Amino acid sequence: MTKKIFKMPVKIQFKQIVTSKFLNIIVFNLLWIGLVLGRDSLIHLTLPSLLIYLACLLRIGDLKVHQILLPAIIGITVDSSLTFFGIFIFPDSSLIIPFWLIVLWINFSTTITLSLSFIGKNKL
Repeated sequence: MTKKIFKMPVKIQFKQIVTSKFLNIIVFNLLWIGLVLGRDSLIHLTLPSLLIYLACLLRIGDLKVHQILLPAIIGITVDSSLTFFGIFIFPDSSLIIPFWLIVLWINFSTTITLSLSFIGKNKL
């Protein structure tokens, strides 16, 4: 007596894993810790990790580049403005925010798009 085991194609399983909210929260938090606590000293680990994750999301997931770039550009612009006006003070930056914070905004934009997508579906 043999049982038939229904297996989903590997591509579908990988897509479900890559675009899952659970993985997104884990990746976001790990990168957040590396970027905020490690700043420039861990950028050689956090940036490639984020780029690989983004490549998977854009290639396999249903995300578009503008869904990542638009929130990141808005956050980078606001933080750069706050830095320019002296509200945020970074010792090694004058007009623009540090590179690790730019990477953090790109990381956060994946969370807005995936894990917080329910916000955009609700009417105010």
